[in-house]
Amino acid sequence: PLPQSPAEKQKFQSLLSKISDGEMRSIVIEAAMDNLPDLIRDLFCESNPWRNPSPWYCPDLLSVLIDAMELHARRVEQQWAHTEIFKIIFDRIDYSVTEKRLVKIVGQARTGKTEACEAFAKAYPGRVRLVSTPPGNSKRDLFMAIGEAFGIPLTAVNALARIGETVQYIVRHGRLGIIFDEAQFLLPSPGSHVHTPARLDWIRCNVIDRKLPCVLVCTPQTFNHFVRDLRDKRGYNFDQVLGRIDLNVNLPDTLEKDDLAEILRTHGAGIPQKLQPFLLSAVLINGKKDSLVKAFEAVCCRARHLARRDGSRAISQADLETAVSEVIPAGAAPAATVPTRSGRTRQTVSGRLTNSPAPEMRPEREITPVSGAAPAREIRPLTNQPA
Repeated sequence: PLPQSPAEKQKFQSLLSKISDGEMRSIVIEAAMDNLPDLIRDLFCESNPWRNPSPWYCPDLLSVLIDAMELHARRVEQQWAHTEIFKIIFDRIDYSVTEKRLVKIVGQARTGKTEACEAFAKAYPGRVRLVSTPPGNSKRDLFMAIGEAFGIPLTAVNALARIGETVQYIVRHGRLGIIFDEAQFLLPSPGSHVHTPARLDWIRCNVIDRKLPCVLVCTPQTFNHFVRDLRDKRGYNFDQVLGRIDLNVNLPDTLEKDDLAEILRTHGAGIPQKLQPFLLSAVLINGKKDSLVKAFEAVCCRARHLARRDGSRAISQADLETAVSEVIPAGAAPAATVPTRSGRTRQTVSGRLTNSPAPEMRPEREITPVSGAAPAREIRPLTNQPA
């Protein structure tokens, strides 16, 4: 029973102050494991003759919990940009988890792969976990990353054998799917003296061969380079791993304009609606097509900082112009329009090449920099005259 009188409360507080945070955590966890299941059953799943006879209890707790999980998933999904890449990754991970298959997803860097995987893992924590594969050849580092994803309390001072046994037990009996982001790091890096991929062999034996859902997410250049080095120079047979892949997914290399507008919706918090078309055009014209997602995020963050620094005012067009000039390097290859020798242009943002008359190229007005920043370089029109 809880203390009632002031003297009892003071004595109770004195006892609590002598218990460390770790001891209190252990006491609460032990009490919850012992009493919580019975308490939930008594309160929600069974009627009590000593209570009001009205239907206060929950006869179908399982369906309520499932509905709550689906509501949580929808709330998490709304926080991310639903680009075409996002939808493809969600569908393929769902396939891997539902059918317990091995899926490999290959896509260029900075196109939103990791964000989509992170969104799925946060939306469905009871189905899959996301592991950020660390570089190098150390199995300890891989075990620590898996343990962090599963919430296993591991420390670097633990023996490698003990860490491996703990991770192996949780992975096998937890039956959760695993997404390995930056999966190329499961292979020994070229130039190392390791002749067999110990990390990949461990995953093959403890995850793939046990029919657990597994998704490998990587960039094409790095993964293929690692595979070619290990196969050609060291004679490793990749058929025992790559032959088990049920689905190879190649993501689009470019983003459609609708995808970029969706990214702006999620990353452009605080950007006035009337300024969003200007921001979209500015990033498309000045940014590189293989890093537009990062450019949008960085420009929006910088513009918000400029407005907040001047007294938390509303973001202005001048803030966006300054952010674009500071975030995107001068001289970056345009992502929207590329001039050709014939005087016509190619549209490359959407991934489709379309010829159209080249617009008149005039010098852009000089952008007034913020205090302490270097003056913006004037962009002069391109000509065919020798320098």
